[in-house]
Amino acid sequence: MNTLVPVARNLPAQRTSKVTSRALARISEGTDVSLALIDHQVEVATSKVDAVLQVGGHAAQGVALLKHLQGQLETTVPGCGNEVSFVVDRTVLAAGGLVTDLASQLRRVR
Repeated sequence: MNTLVPVARNLPAQRTSKVTSRALARISEGTDVSLALIDHQVEVATSKVDAVLQVGGHAAQGVALLKHLQGQLETTVPGCGNEVSFVVDRTVLAAGGLVTDLASQLRRVR
């Protein structure tokens, strides 16, 4: 009965160990780079969200102030309701547009 005998093409044990160590080191380095890239992407995304929230919050405060002033002006000067409403509505739309523009610009930033 014949038995199969492996051909001795194996590297010496010490050489195999070095090759394996290098391969594992490359995998580890690649993993470290991938994790660093993910951390960077998280930081960038968080900064973008913070920026939009800050600008959006500022715009919301401004809108609340304008609406409050609109009510006071309409009470104080009865005939100016349409004009004040027009200015407030345009200002609110412009502020919303700027917040939207910022979000769009930040979406394109890598």
